Amino acid sequence: MGKSEDDEDARIERMFKKLRKRDDIVRVGTVYVDVPGAIDRRVACGEGLCMHAGRGRKLAGKTCCTTFRVPIERADVEKIAKVVDEVRQIRDVDKAIEDADGWWKVEDDEIWLEDRANGACVFLSAPKGDRPWCTIHEWAVKRGDDFRDHKPETCCLFPMYLLHCGDDVLVTSYGSELMKEADPDEADDIKEFACLHPPKGVGTSVVVEQEDELRYRLGAKRWNKVLKKLRRLGHAV
Repeated sequence: MGKSEDDEDARIERMFKKLRKRDDIVRVGTVYVDVPGAIDRRVACGEGLCMHAGRGRKLAGKTCCTTFRVPIERADVEKIAKVVDEVRQIRDVDKAIEDADGWWKVEDDEIWLEDRANGACVFLSAPKGDRPWCTIHEWAVKRGDDFRDHKPETCCLFPMYLLHCGDDVLVTSYGSELMKEADPDEADDIKEFACLHPPKGVGTSVVVEQEDELRYRLGAKRWNKVLKKLRRLGHAV
């Protein structure tokens, strides 16, 4: 481990020590829930705000799949590689990958999904007359597979953001104050996403929206303990 990684680990450890003293963090064992960033914050992924709809029109096109550079891990590359030949047969995905000269790239010493010329992910494709879909997700569902077996973890979790420190894990969201502290560069990319700034009365809590993912990532027993405490404290989750 290099010096920069040592510094990063030490910074995250200091951050978690501070979290233990904050009134707006609910801690259950090794799980820390950011109340402002994961419970009070609302997301409206299914409302079409990013697709030129209603009051989200001014932010149209600013989405996780069309604006955000999607970081992936080597493990994501390996699992997509096993299915990419089939996924690229869906609509225009093969052409998009050919035009981009591949479906992943290395920049800034990190691995990213490749983009189309318009900035969208190469795997984002719209059925005729419908909204764009992640074709990896689409392919998995049609086969009856769990999409998590094939889709990058970042894509499954968004807009939820999990920060790990040993066995401890912070549950927050992209663009939250704690996420900005942990990873300020990525936070800047999503500040204009319509789904994270829904009109009043629209959307659901990030924790509620992504409860299935939390249960999957943290384990049902662990997450149920967190839910029990959150509800006892009066949070609508």
